[in-house]
Amino acid sequence: MTSGEPSQALAKPAVREPDAYERRYMSDHGAALCRTKRAAPAWLRRVTGGAVLLGLGLAITPAWPAAVVLLPAGFAAWALFSVLRVSVCERRVLVQYATVTAEIPIAAIERAEVISWDRGLSGEPIICMPGDRGAALRITWRDGDTRRVTAVGIPDPEPAIAAIAAAIRALRSA
Repeated sequence: MTSGEPSQALAKPAVREPDAYERRYMSDHGAALCRTKRAAPAWLRRVTGGAVLLGLGLAITPAWPAAVVLLPAGFAAWALFSVLRVSVCERRVLVQYATVTAEIPIAAIERAEVISWDRGLSGEPIICMPGDRGAALRITWRDGDTRRVTAVGIPDPEPAIAAIAAAIRALRSA
């Protein structure tokens, strides 16, 4: 079995094709059972894009030293905070947003559930887009003797929960 083919214990799910980033950085954990990719809100794209444009404009003025700061800072913020990705694969759940990366082994998952939350009121850290609130995916898992919780703000966590349950069932039946 290659890393892109689902195992016999898993029915072939209807999953969107991976983009170039996912093919390069998120493809070696077994077949994807569920992929979500969420773009940053328009206001965040405008702010980070505006910083880049302002830096370009300042580069040709006497205030060019400000461009030295604004161009790389604006571009880095745009590149890092533009997409939140969650992929449920046969062997792992992968979460990537900015510099936050979580790789959760399917075998270590104790529970996956939908939670309702409002930023700042949930009492636990959550990986999310700015301005998010509402439904989120919470995964409780073991890392050796340590119990960990990873919560991710995604608008529709139900497909991810179903994919995690299918991966756990397939792992246990293997």
